[in-house]
Amino acid sequence: MGVVTLLVTLIFFVSFLMAEPRRGKDIVEHLPFLKDETKSFVAEQFDTFSDILVSFFQRQTVICLIEGCLYGGGFALVGLPYGFLVGFALGILNLIPLFGTVVCLPVALPLAYFVQGGSLTRLFLVLSVWACGQILDGYFITPKIQGNKTGLGYAGVIFSFVFWAAMLGPMLGMLLAIPLSAFCVVLWQAVKRRYIKPVV
Repeated sequence: MGVVTLLVTLIFFVSFLMAEPRRGKDIVEHLPFLKDETKSFVAEQFDTFSDILVSFFQRQTVICLIEGCLYGGGFALVGLPYGFLVGFALGILNLIPLFGTVVCLPVALPLAYFVQGGSLTRLFLVLSVWACGQILDGYFITPKIQGNKTGLGYAGVIFSFVFWAAMLGPMLGMLLAIPLSAFCVVLWQAVKRRYIKPVV
């Protein structure tokens, strides 16, 4: 069963990668009851959301790979057993914000103190590598790669995590929080431009 599941997953993954991306005009063809003007608006918003989603996850994947190499290299350098593996997993799992830290740091700290010549010094070094990674990510890596493409401030990001985690569940909500909120901002701006008369 495990082999069959793996094959089916692989087939779906390959077909997903090879499929032509659907654009807004393809979607609105299935909505003949809409006016032409509304179809144009819906197609435009679908394309905007699709672009935000793809762009966000492409950039986030690059960020996670860089973080994984940094954490992995740092943990290996300070002598943590299985350091590169634990650090790389920490970076990759941060595709869901903070998930890598929550899962991997509780593994790394006992390894640093209890396993194979562990000490308080190594524990401190592991925490230092993690703290340096957080600082680099917050002030250099993510701003340079992701930029302010989302249009959300810091408070908006925190609110997004809380709101979408409550709406969609913790895992899916935190994974999709930023792109969904960014789309809501873009949609509101489009609706305001098109349908709301500016106050003079």
